[in-house]
Amino acid sequence: MPEHVARIVPLAILTMLRRGEILGLRDRDLDLDAGAVSVFSQCQEGERVATKTRSSRRIVDVGPVAVRLIGEQQDARVDSPEGFLFPSRTGGPFDADNFMARIFTPAARAAGIPELTFHDLRHTGASLMIAAGCHVKVIAEQMGHSDGGGLVLKRYGHLCKGARRQAAEALETHLFGAAGASSVG
Repeated sequence: MPEHVARIVPLAILTMLRRGEILGLRDRDLDLDAGAVSVFSQCQEGERVATKTRSSRRIVDVGPVAVRLIGEQQDARVDSPEGFLFPSRTGGPFDADNFMARIFTPAARAAGIPELTFHDLRHTGASLMIAAGCHVKVIAEQMGHSDGGGLVLKRYGHLCKGARRQAAEALETHLFGAAGASSVG
């Protein structure tokens, strides 16, 4: 990918933002000291519009790697009077279809994964959060889902193999310390 947008893939995975949400991010949406990204609008057809649902309007917490990548992106981007994090070459908002056709799809082909979609990055982030043991409700909130985690479980539940055993062992460790360290009586 060109340098001025090269960080969009890792940031899309780390934030689980939708394509229009990440393309619509502006400096005023970022609180790097707090490690937070405010998502209240998105780009559609090159215009900034409100997110489609109330639950899509959210604060996404990010870790130190994402904060560093955001700072690097701010330094690498082309001048953007409106402060877009990922501006087009003219400094305005990207049209999502244009971004896909001119930048993302050719980069995916060059990487040997021509079937990759931008939404796959969101799925990757959610899958990795599940693998890291994150609570499903938290994942749903980060993604902007309003169902408390039902969709996350439905879509990614197959990734939770061994989760019941892990939960049982975590309960015992919490109650008794080291595994098998306590007797009942």
